[in-house]
Amino acid sequence: MQKIFEYAVGDSWLLLYDNVKTVYTVTGCSYREKDQKEIYLVDIDGQEKRELTKNKLHYLLFRYMFRKLKCGKYEKYDVQVITEEAVRKYYAFLRGQEDRRLESMRERLDGSKEYIAARGEVKALEIQISKAEFYAPDPFRIMELQTKLDAAKKKRDALLQKLGIAPTELKRHYHCAACKDTGFVGAAFCSCVKEHERDIEDLQAHGDSDMAERIEGSAGVPLLETAGRKEELHEIEEDADRSACEELNALCRKMSLRLAAYVRDDPEFESSVQALQGALTEYEALRGRRFRAKRAYKQVQKWRQELSVYCYYNDINLLLLQSPRAYACMLCQNKQLVRTEDGEEICMYAQEDEGE
Repeated sequence: MQKIFEYAVGDSWLLLYDNVKTVYTVTGCSYREKDQKEIYLVDIDGQEKRELTKNKLHYLLFRYMFRKLKCGKYEKYDVQVITEEAVRKYYAFLRGQEDRRLESMRERLDGSKEYIAARGEVKALEIQISKAEFYAPDPFRIMELQTKLDAAKKKRDALLQKLGIAPTELKRHYHCAACKDTGFVGAAFCSCVKEHERDIEDLQAHGDSDMAERIEGSAGVPLLETAGRKEELHEIEEDADRSACEELNALCRKMSLRLAAYVRDDPEFESSVQALQGALTEYEALRGRRFRAKRAYKQVQKWRQELSVYCYYNDINLLLLQSPRAYACMLCQNKQLVRTEDGEEICMYAQEDEGE
């Protein structure tokens, strides 16, 4: 499309600055595509020529113009304006390309019964570890389950390798991490739109069919997304998220076991833990008796405070020691939050493990 320059070639003004009068005359204009700015060649008193952007010239005239001397002739320039619709369509094509890649991964994995069984074994062991941590923390039982889990993961990864698939291939790959291949950050265009500007302009100029051919290449697979296909792709993304969650939990469990080994020979820590466990046992036993239960609860609070203070001054991460799963959830940057019946937000994967 064509636009008209803000100022005409031949426009002339008298500017007054510090009681000094100066004549500014536009002798030429051009459009700079790299930053989409109008540039004006301005003659100053016939002695100097300077290139000014539209904003700079506008500022000088607003501040110092005494009067306009004469008017010139307006010129036009061609500019390609990228529409939001074209950006959305282009990035939909890119996402469709990635969707097809993930779908092919899913089909290959679903065709291997060995891999499906190995994946199920990994999930089952992770649930067992979560239960062991939650109900009765036993470092030796957790260590035994962790050893089995590591072996199951190695078996699963070996089967992936046998199928010619790297673990990273199961995750969605984005051309741009900032906008996640949407073309927008908030309501504004992402900076990556500039990199794909020529392709988006082609899409605007020639329509969807040409762009589909360019992106799809020789595959010729349509990019229409059916409801069933979307559900399958969503499951692939969930598997990738679960895998990242599993890795973080496994790391926190290992750290927790090392920390448990470190404090095992600390008599002061052990005595505080035993005192807290005794206070909790007493509180549970007296829960039906109002006044005695109140005194017992105060003892629980006291020993919790003592243990927290001791851990703080001795650089012991109590949350990591008591519940590696909770510590992993705290560190996680990609929580899949869902709202419970009580209105509380909780990670979907943590909720599933607790419900098993």
